Amino acid sequence: MSSNAPYVTAAVAAGVLGSAYCAYYMYQNNKKRLPQTWNYVGTLHDIYTYPVKSCGGIKLESSECSILGLKNSWLRDRCLMVVDEKMNFITARAYPELVMVQPSMQGPVLSLKHEDLGTIQVDLAEVVATKKAETATVWGVPVQVLDCGSHVSEWFTKLLQPSEHTFKLVYYATPNPRKLRSTTNKAYKFTKNDTGALPDEVPFNLINEASVDELNSRLGNVKVSHRNFRPNFVLTGCKAFEEDNWKFIKIGENVFEIIKPCTRCILTTIDPETGVRNANSEPLETLKSYRQIEDPALRRSAGESPRMGLQMALRTPPGASVKLNDSIYVELKSSKMTPNPSLTTISVASAAGLLGTAYVTYYLYQRQRRKLPDTWTRVGTLSDIIVYPIKSCGPIRLETAECTILGLKDAWLQDRTLMVVDKDNNFVTARIYSELYMVQPIVHGSVLTLKHKDMEHIRVNLAEVVSLKKPEKATVWGITVPVRDCGWEVSEWFSRLLAQKTHEFKLMYYASENCRSVGTEKFRKYYKYTKNDCGAFPDDTSYSLINDASVQDLNQRLEKPITYDNFRPNFVLKGAKPYEEDKWKFVKIGQHIFEIKQPCTRCVMTTMDPETGVRHPDAEPLKTLRSYRLVENPEERHFSGTSPKMGLQMTLRSQPGGHVSLNDDVFVA
Repeated sequence: MSSNAPYVTAAVAAGVLGSAYCAYYMYQNNKKRLPQTWNYVGTLHDIYTYPVKSCGGIKLESSECSILGLKNSWLRDRCLMVVDEKMNFITARAYPELVMVQPSMQGPVLSLKHEDLGTIQVDLAEVVATKKAETATVWGVPVQVLDCGSHVSEWFTKLLQPSEHTFKLVYYATPNPRKLRSTTNKAYKFTKNDTGALPDEVPFNLINEASVDELNSRLGNVKVSHRNFRPNFVLTGCKAFEEDNWKFIKIGENVFEIIKPCTRCILTTIDPETGVRNANSEPLETLKSYRQIEDPALRRSAGESPRMGLQMALRTPPGASVKLNDSIYVELKSSKMTPNPSLTTISVASAAGLLGTAYVTYYLYQRQRRKLPDTWTRVGTLSDIIVYPIKSCGPIRLETAECTILGLKDAWLQDRTLMVVDKDNNFVTARIYSELYMVQPIVHGSVLTLKHKDMEHIRVNLAEVVSLKKPEKATVWGITVPVRDCGWEVSEWFSRLLAQKTHEFKLMYYASENCRSVGTEKFRKYYKYTKNDCGAFPDDTSYSLINDASVQDLNQRLEKPITYDNFRPNFVLKGAKPYEEDKWKFVKIGQHIFEIKQPCTRCVMTTMDPETGVRHPDAEPLKTLRSYRLVENPEERHFSGTSPKMGLQMTLRSQPGGHVSLNDDVFVA
């Protein structure tokens, strides 16, 4: 396949630099003014995202927090909306049937289901890649959107009959938050990054379950649930309306500033189970009797709309996750804080970063989609997904993972984006320092924890590393790469582990969103590597796969069996025949297509026991593999030498961003 155009690199660079500066600026300016003391109030009971404005919600167990709201790969909060023929947004306030549209997401494919119309699907990757941006209006603010197509337009138009209008579904077309409404009360301290994509006001909102219970005690025969209020977060464990006195909220690693109370409208009167409005406008009427805003300056914009819940904006760097049962902490309004600094610079940097990244995604998708196979053969299922955050150190097994151009990712957990270097910033591996093999990493939020049986645990906050450390240069396989030093504490830890003098070794974090180069020019030309195939710190490519049947065949030739862990793959395939993979050119897992760049040629690392880190005295299984799995092509043998082949080196050829999951079917071409 041909190399991607050089300006992809420029776009990625813009993305990386903009995103990095955004993270740095936010960290530097926010860390002094965010609360230092927190009060525990309860736990996170539910997480909801509403991909289509006014339509049904999707419950999640965890989700990433971005400046546009909750995000889980292609699933993003309120990034789609229905518009009329004049491109003005519509909601369930006028069309309550929208509440009964239930969305679901599988990779980039959005499915919309309604009991009277069945299911319709929209491929958002195709929408992004093929549609041109146009202008729509939400609350009087022009926004850039992409039309999701005539088929879903007809579906919504039929659903909302007997309206005389025609309707379209549109997708938010920018990574930057939209502008504030002109009627926004200036008493509320909105910044330019607080509006999200298409929500009414802010990208995050929270409801206190105790407040809903208290409201129900005032209602007659009618009872409501938190779903009437369409929150992102549901809090349990604190007192009713205690939230009125909070200024900041902390969930997991994420800190949110409360911008304003959530003032309620007729949407709360629509039964989320039936889509029917309450005949007596409950619970809105009861709320109006005791939950009015009292401050005259704020009452001017709220009018008679009662308050229930909180509207919030993210104040810590985006990218960390929240998950069910996270503890929730708050800071009270009475606490003294320094004024909120201007975030204009953040907006510009964030836009540069996100737009650069978006352009890369668009360009790669356009370039590759016409070259991919049309016919596939099923060969088995995905039985294991493994990430190695630190080169040569222990694995982390996942049930699902996002696919990026750098490799597998799960929020801050990314494959081979960290490595240990010596005093000259040259990489080291378990080939020489076998004790590295027994270092077990754990990633929680942005915090990396390292464990070893002979050492105390040590933690590294990767968000702080990104925000505070300047990039420097290190070397991996003779290639210069940008890295950030993870600090003297973990340097001293690795130096003691490897029985060397203090500060002999350092832990480095990859400082680019662009792939590094790989091998010699002759090597790259022979295997037709592009600039986006190598990932961060893997030896060759950003993805590797092992066929478990091939491992079992190898075991029949060995005195002592091994496991596929000896080969440190990302993907483990079950169901295929031994060495069937030698003939494949492409692999498809879920929605993701990978091109096989070369066989994985094996080294002394395979001789190390994954359970003990001890090398096999007879260099097995490497010795046996050499007896029957050497590369036969003389030209290719020039690069592999006596290293036998076992497994596949692959690179992503479909659009980055979706997920692979255990038990996904695996197809080949």
